[in-house]
Amino acid sequence: MDVRKPGLDKNSDSEYTDIRRKLRLSDQWRVVSVFTAFNLPEYADVPGDAPEKTEGWRKEVLGHTTIRIDPVRRRKYHCPNCGRLAPVYQIVRRKLTHLPYMGYRCTLDVGIPKLDCECGKHRVPFPAARDRVSYTIDFEKEVLRDLTVDTVSSTARRLGIGRWIAEDILAYRVNSAFPDLDLSGVNMIYIDETQFSKGRNNYVTVVCDQTHRIIFMAPGKGADSIEMFLDHLRAHGGDPKRIGTVSADMSASYETAVKKLLPHATLVFDRFHVVKAMNEEMDRIRKRCMSFRNERSNRKRMPHVMYTLFMHEKNMDGRHQERMREIRLSYPEVAQAYDMKEEFCRLYECTDKQDARQFFKEWFEWVFECGPPEFRKRAKLYREKLDKILSWFDCPVSNAVAESVNSMIQKTKAAACGYTNLGNFISMCLFRFGRLSIRF
Repeated sequence: MDVRKPGLDKNSDSEYTDIRRKLRLSDQWRVVSVFTAFNLPEYADVPGDAPEKTEGWRKEVLGHTTIRIDPVRRRKYHCPNCGRLAPVYQIVRRKLTHLPYMGYRCTLDVGIPKLDCECGKHRVPFPAARDRVSYTIDFEKEVLRDLTVDTVSSTARRLGIGRWIAEDILAYRVNSAFPDLDLSGVNMIYIDETQFSKGRNNYVTVVCDQTHRIIFMAPGKGADSIEMFLDHLRAHGGDPKRIGTVSADMSASYETAVKKLLPHATLVFDRFHVVKAMNEEMDRIRKRCMSFRNERSNRKRMPHVMYTLFMHEKNMDGRHQERMREIRLSYPEVAQAYDMKEEFCRLYECTDKQDARQFFKEWFEWVFECGPPEFRKRAKLYREKLDKILSWFDCPVSNAVAESVNSMIQKTKAAACGYTNLGNFISMCLFRFGRLSIRF
């Protein structure tokens, strides 16, 4: 049932004034009428004849309000391009989605004067909406307010719009905030990569500054991404020469890029990734020595050994201590590798850089004298990268900032069940974690 009911009378100036104030309209525009169309389900007198509440019935809109706005009739208007007075040759009607009015979905039916100016044909701008879009600025604010905590699909479903509209609003507002982005104070960066989708090459480089905000995201995880970041930094008032510290994982591509493009900066390998690589070698030794396919003796199986070998000995409880005693009796090579791994972790407990260098030299000799082949290979690699590892004593920073941001990015991706468009994924991450100054 479609019941059309005038919501306002033409003599109700106070209500019209309230609408004009909310839409921030000047004296050039006037509200002509406001009416609501009700869509109410019909029920028969017999209860059995009532329609069933299907899924489509529940989604039906119970009412829709239309506000008609027309320009004040004038012969000439100021041209938005050159500012000269130009005559009107056509009134173009625009339908704009607006915030709900009186609890119902609302649409603005606006008449836009089209001018025939000497510089061309131009439309008079409507103050409540951007040009060539089908929604108002207040509606954009509502969409962005929802996107701070919700996904694009859920926001579009709640507001009754297509998800492409929400994506367009997000991309436009994020891109329009870039000119106001000030990166002149960036003096330290954290570099990390995050996976956009399944696949070997589907990675995105994420760069954060000392204030723990995302300042750049780009596809890839190599030197090309760092070059794009430096161009982005220069375009927004930053200077690569001011960057004194770079924190990153042990990626060879990032190391080469920083050495080539930021030779004056101090590259610090994250201590977490350094110790993590040692734990990965420890796990390979466990699999090689404790696999039943490689065993020639009938030793009993020891489950959950991996968790014990990853723990520091000082943090073990009684259960893990008992398991460690069994490992020392049954698998002396694994126990020796564990002692070497624990000894290496004490590298960061040294008092200064010189003491740490001497400590690593003694540990390196021990490993090459009687250590397993996995640790020998890792020790050679660490000896080549020792300066980057020991840079932590000069600049005690870690990549925990980038890892925490990476965790929030992955939660954002998981909430949306993945993204099929890389641009939308980057726009959402910059909107939530980039601290952009979005103006309307």
